Amino acid sequence: MDLILHKRLLALQEENALLRKNLQELSDELKQRYVKAAGKDLHNQANMQGRDFAHGLIARAKGDNHNANLAMAASDRAGRRAIKRREGIERAARLMGKGDAAPADAAPASGMVKTLKTRGENSRVHQTLHTHGGRHYVVSSNDEETLIFPSDQHGNWSTLEVGSGNSPAWHREGFNADDHHTNTFNKFLETQKKRNNK
Repeated sequence: MDLILHKRLLALQEENALLRKNLQELSDELKQRYVKAAGKDLHNQANMQGRDFAHGLIARAKGDNHNANLAMAASDRAGRRAIKRREGIERAARLMGKGDAAPADAAPASGMVKTLKTRGENSRVHQTLHTHGGRHYVVSSNDEETLIFPSDQHGNWSTLEVGSGNSPAWHREGFNADDHHTNTFNKFLETQKKRNNK
């Protein structure tokens, strides 16, 4: 049993090494394009899983056990593919984060670079640009949520979020949106560090 697990571990390490090499050879734009495409595929697999599961329930209710079993099996397969795709996206995102990191003996620059947008009193949108280890991120808040997106150095961000935080307390006395974004970003970095150390 230990030998089987060891072989699986080696295979996973080889896959990670190959993925790391391939990702490092791609431009940032292509990396983001890959993650977006993978995200769409994940969404499609999840939709297929739900659709097949519903068909299985309907067939079971009609007493058609044969078609119910086929639909349930298809739902399980789509679910496994969705999980595998999600794990691939997470692995790719971790590797992308490590790819341009500063050397271990150098302290990577991190923190808020600038405020990109502040809009409205009734309908608020606040966006800030942050950097860490050669990577850039946009933290964006509206009335209900705070999300983190990968971006370039100019704040042109991807539509696929990589993290989130608490809702902004706009009406709290002394609330500062920049401070809220900085705290959210720092918590995101801590979470990423814990994942990478596992």
